[in-house]
Amino acid sequence: MKNTTMGVEEIMKRKWMTAFLIAIMICLSYQVVYAEKMQLIYDGETHLYELVPISLYINGELTITTVMPPIQIEGNTLVPAREVFAKMGAEVLWKSAEKSVYITKGEQLIVLTIDSTEVWVDGEIKVANMPAKLINDKVMIPLRFISEALGFKVQWIDATKTIMIEEPIVVAPPVVVPPEESEMPEEGTSEELPEETPEPNLSFKNMTYDTSLNALILEKAPGLTVESITVQDNYIQRQIKITLPTAYIDFYEAGIWEDTNSAVKKIEVKQSSSTEITLTTATIKALNVYEYDNKIYLQCVKPKEKYGKIVVVDAGHGKDDPGTTYGSLQEKDITLRLALQLQKEIANDSSIKVYMIREGDTFLTPMERAVVANEIEPDLFISIHVNSVNNNATASGTETYYTAKADTRNKIFAEMVQKALINTFGTRNRGVKDNTFVVTRYTNYPAILIEIGFLTNESDRQMMLSAGFEQKYATAVYNCIQNYYAQGLNETY
Repeated sequence: MKNTTMGVEEIMKRKWMTAFLIAIMICLSYQVVYAEKMQLIYDGETHLYELVPISLYINGELTITTVMPPIQIEGNTLVPAREVFAKMGAEVLWKSAEKSVYITKGEQLIVLTIDSTEVWVDGEIKVANMPAKLINDKVMIPLRFISEALGFKVQWIDATKTIMIEEPIVVAPPVVVPPEESEMPEEGTSEELPEETPEPNLSFKNMTYDTSLNALILEKAPGLTVESITVQDNYIQRQIKITLPTAYIDFYEAGIWEDTNSAVKKIEVKQSSSTEITLTTATIKALNVYEYDNKIYLQCVKPKEKYGKIVVVDAGHGKDDPGTTYGSLQEKDITLRLALQLQKEIANDSSIKVYMIREGDTFLTPMERAVVANEIEPDLFISIHVNSVNNNATASGTETYYTAKADTRNKIFAEMVQKALINTFGTRNRGVKDNTFVVTRYTNYPAILIEIGFLTNESDRQMMLSAGFEQKYATAVYNCIQNYYAQGLNETY
């Protein structure tokens, strides 16, 4: 039977050949557009650019950029961010205050900062060969690195100085028609069809991993009960540590199992004075521990599947980022004290689960904080900060920020908190304000950022140093959280 289905490789080969021929025909005419020498101003210097112009094709279509042509620096091609990547279906946002470019496509997010080779790619920091640059006051970003990060295929054709960018083609596999019965190999011959190989599974002694349940299932060791198991949730590291009360050396074996395509990417079992099991998950998970049919299930679930109410508390800054300072006072210390007190206040209510961005002198970037929040899917995200103004000791007061979105609950909650803090401390009311802070803009759930006062103002500073300040702050914010839930705002959308 003749197979008339064209394979993926053949389709791609023909498509690239067509584009290549087009590139050869058009290349000379395209070179005329930018035939003159160009002056490029970047890194504080003026550079004369004399290289042969580059032809750029996106999905087989010639792309001519009007802001700036593609240029090469140190062997790396840079292109104007918005003109090129919008053609690939991405949204491009320039944030001048941060000197950063935000590129989103579907659920993908890439963040580049001018003159930095470190690039945020879907929750991970990766290093590019060339940083984004401001050239002639235009934002120019590395073409190959970002294209490949978005899943596109990039090919450089040196003969014509052409770059071909293609989105992968998804082709359905050909339908396999079984041979006629007479053509089937006889049983026992060397042509006998092999049996299907089962999916790889966890091979530890008395343990199995069920991918459909996202659960590690333990055969119940003698004396082991659900109540005797302790769980440590290191959610910022996407790890859950489970400790069994004794070392079940003869019952469970030590070892490591990995599957990068699973919700649980890695399972590590260690034996010491106790049996320790560490689960490394792809995203933040909560753990359900239960017994069924004489087996113990360690099931990873979304936090929302375990907890009815969730609040994320973010103490601003941390570690090498002190925030605003005044003498020996540092914003990161004040925000941490306030966050820990708020955590304690919320924890008294067993119906609310509180997650902390940090509980010590650690640091996550603003985008990492938003990613953590989005994986947790909280009802509320509360970022705690302290204000300051250089050379202006008169600036004072409290203000609360949100980012305007279709979901207006963030503004409603910001207004609650602002009013409560003003009533509690009597500070100057600077109002509720719309702003595009990273943590409020990119957190997909109701998020606010609180600036309680100015460290550079004597009155505000003394308030922050006064006895009972943290408790009053925590009580005021917690009462707003209670009010939020009492109004059913967590269930509005």
